[in-house]
Amino acid sequence: MLAQGTKGIAVRVGDGLRRLAFQKSIGHRQCSHPADMRSAPQEPLVCPGCERDGSAWVKLRMCLACGTVGCCDSSTGQHARRHHEESGHPVIRSIEPGEAWAWCYIDQAYLALRGASPAVR
Repeated sequence: MLAQGTKGIAVRVGDGLRRLAFQKSIGHRQCSHPADMRSAPQEPLVCPGCERDGSAWVKLRMCLACGTVGCCDSSTGQHARRHHEESGHPVIRSIEPGEAWAWCYIDQAYLALRGASPAVR
């Protein structure tokens, strides 16, 4: 088990790498959609689009406006992104164990959720 200080560094490095990969920069960007955030994913934790299509997903994301679960952009179906494009709902979050981040499609902003208000964890 990592010491608390080492674990904190690993979390910040992970957040920095995701920010760089998603935003193409390490700078913090603001999301102008905080009121649109919801906390708990709907059950079951599957990608309904992938289940319908008979495909597999890589990781799951949840819409923070309505709780819809979809697969990530690395998945063939990209159902979380499709949900955003169809609904206009701006923010998704990872619902993978150990991941605490969100992405705002509109503002192109990576949001680290560790230490965020309980409403968005």
